[in-house]
Amino acid sequence: MDRDVIARKIERLRHHVARIESKKPFGAADLAASDDLRDIVVFNLSLFGGEADGAQLANRLKRAVGFRNAAVHAYAKLDLDAVVRACEGGLADLKRFAAAVQARCLDRDT
Repeated sequence: MDRDVIARKIERLRHHVARIESKKPFGAADLAASDDLRDIVVFNLSLFGGEADGAQLANRLKRAVGFRNAAVHAYAKLDLDAVVRACEGGLADLKRFAAAVQARCLDRDT
């Protein structure tokens, strides 16, 4: 994959993480009460997925893909507590993933 494409994808991932972080703190009740907050958080979470180095991080990112599928296909039935949990722990995983991709694909000498 082209280095510029990778750099743009990493930047987009970081942008979506920052959008969610800008809305914190929130809980399931906040998400239930505000369509706008719920839309921003769920939309930005649903954009993630991919592969990663390290089995533990890869497994956590696989759950992010599962979350994305639930968010896209069962939005009305989405467990808002699960959304909050994804924001509490999942954002750090996404940051680690971005850093790992950057280190492997962009920061190396070519």
